[in-house]
Amino acid sequence: MFLTVSTFLLLAVIFPAAAESTLRIENGTTTIGGTTTVTITALTVTDLANFDITVTYNASVVNVTNANNNPAFGLQLNNLEQASNGMVRLASFNFGAGQSGDVLVSTLTLKSVGVSGQISDLNLKVNEFTDPSMNNIPVSVENGTFKIEPASDTTNPVITLVGTSPIDIE
Repeated sequence: MFLTVSTFLLLAVIFPAAAESTLRIENGTTTIGGTTTVTITALTVTDLANFDITVTYNASVVNVTNANNNPAFGLQLNNLEQASNGMVRLASFNFGAGQSGDVLVSTLTLKSVGVSGQISDLNLKVNEFTDPSMNNIPVSVENGTFKIEPASDTTNPVITLVGTSPIDIE
């Protein structure tokens, strides 16, 4: 029994478990009819070469109008055909080296289509996250939100005086 436990502990030190990476999408905010960008970033990733990610959202609040993947991931195979239905798919086709550390995956352009105060979740689903040898990389996700804020009023206030007689100041 002692030999088995000590052997296990020795192997755990020699071959530590791979740390799970995190895929995060930023929160986005804009005004009615406005646009903004959010990034999708892989945090503490090791040797990421290819990905296939689905982003979903409430299409009555926000739409993805553009997606640009990090050029380090080679050819981008992004599909925005279902963007008006609340879904886009982002993918890379890379025969080159993998990327490590905190790595930009893609930048999305979002356009608000709802009304002030509405909020939509920005949900990530990882279909594939692989190294250059096509081995899966463990990954968790951090979803974001998109909010439509009221437009700021930059006009000067109008002051109306009510009354018919002047004020006598003595």
